[in-house]
Amino acid sequence: MFNEYLGKFIHLNSTVCIRSHNADLIEQTITNSLINEGFVKISQPPFPSHPGHIAWISTYLSYRMNPYIWVFGLYPSPIDREWTIIKASVPDTFYASRKGNSYPRLSDWAMEIGSDAFLYHVREEKYRILLEAAEYGEIAVSGFIDNFVDNKIMFYNELVIQDFQDKLFLLLNVPEEFQMLEKEIPVNEKQKLNMTYIEKVDRNLFRLLCDCEDFWFSHNLLYDSYAKSKEFNNFGVKLLFFQVGAFELDTDSGEIWKAFDFSDWRQSADYERVNLPLT
Repeated sequence: MFNEYLGKFIHLNSTVCIRSHNADLIEQTITNSLINEGFVKISQPPFPSHPGHIAWISTYLSYRMNPYIWVFGLYPSPIDREWTIIKASVPDTFYASRKGNSYPRLSDWAMEIGSDAFLYHVREEKYRILLEAAEYGEIAVSGFIDNFVDNKIMFYNELVIQDFQDKLFLLLNVPEEFQMLEKEIPVNEKQKLNMTYIEKVDRNLFRLLCDCEDFWFSHNLLYDSYAKSKEFNNFGVKLLFFQVGAFELDTDSGEIWKAFDFSDWRQSADYERVNLPLT
């Protein structure tokens, strides 16, 4: 698969951690929030049987299906039982705000659940964002991206803090191990040669919280929800599916996939039939 091939050279990951082990409460909060925005919770649509389709979803279909289906994965940490790990097929879901609200969804959900949360998003060596959301509503964004507005680095509507004061987390009161993520980790020489600085930090966080590598490092959750469903199920990952647009396309029968012409990789989504509430 092209994504698997590309992943050997590019480290890309986006993971949410919330300080709650109550997966039912987290699921209810996310579900109620998205239903109130007009989305529909659905079962996992049956995937077309043509063998070439699973390859196509790996390379092109995932991002093109974003206007039609969103997938969330919930995994209560078996290592640190204070935290639940959350992945989304559209990471912008957490960054963007609901209509009529200036705060990121992650902040809203953290307040509704009553727990601190953070999202760590990395790409190679050049892009790193830590979005912290306190249970009482305050947020902080630190890291570096190439997005200048009036000579300031902005992430969505938030000013990015670049002075880390020798700390990784600037808002949340996290365990000392979380503040030590940037320290060198013991790896063999082959791993060290191929591992970027940002990947080391990401892998340190993984070792503190997760034992399912396929889930933590998934950056194509729609594809992985089909290709790695057995692995996720064995580890106890809960997958949630939401239909976000083209509601006339039936999901139970798999008709939702007809939004695309599988025979033509250049085919793009029919955005005129899509309801995307991201701001």
